Amino acid sequence: MKRTALGRFNHSSAAASETRDGRVVVYSGDDQDGGYLYKFVGAAPWKSERARGRSPLDHGVLFVARFQEDGTGQWPALTHGRGALTTALGWKDQADILLRAREAADALGATRLDRPQQIAVSPGNGDVYCALANSAGGHTRAVGPRDANPHGHIVRWQEGPDTGAGFHWDVFLPAGDPAHDKGIALGEAGRLASPKGLAFGSAGQLWGSTGIAADALHREDRHHENLGNNALLAADPRTGEVRRLAGGVIGAA
Repeated sequence: MKRTALGRFNHSSAAASETRDGRVVVYSGDDQDGGYLYKFVGAAPWKSERARGRSPLDHGVLFVARFQEDGTGQWPALTHGRGALTTALGWKDQADILLRAREAADALGATRLDRPQQIAVSPGNGDVYCALANSAGGHTRAVGPRDANPHGHIVRWQEGPDTGAGFHWDVFLPAGDPAHDKGIALGEAGRLASPKGLAFGSAGQLWGSTGIAADALHREDRHHENLGNNALLAADPRTGEVRRLAGGVIGAA
């Protein structure tokens, strides 16, 4: 079943949370180089919607992320009649905006990201983490330690006091190999590239899996010769320490 209110784009995942007053929140990334990060917030508390036989995912507001270089960010709303999303500027109605979510995000000056993948919300403090797999570079953005970004990174943010408020963000973990990038501080047991899967464990650790493309695995000319096979890793959100716990078979992507 399609949930049009969540917007039409390459949904890489859907991470659910809720506001203080019980409305559902769904974070999704657009899985493409230069894709955007979106947040849907339900119109009413999800329990009351379910009690009335309605899905809490059918009515609400879709936002898109705009990151600033100073570590702050905003969530402009993809709402018809507001800002650049007016009839006079070619937007027919709200359905038109949701079906052309990427173009609407363009119009609002959203920030292009490096292939946003899975998203995880910390059950401890509500911080949100998004895996950014990689990028060929060349698109204007404020998020990330480098332009061409073949190894990817994980970005983290803390939400403001209400759904329309801004957020504060940082790069939680830049991936890659210290032999090729002096900005990488990962030890041999925690080196990774192309983070994709994210989920929190019961002890508060952040689990992650990688998705290095088969044509890049172990290749020196792609700076992957020291990064091993795709793997399952765990990170400490407090210290940033990363440990590899399991590896895939040779060639698995």
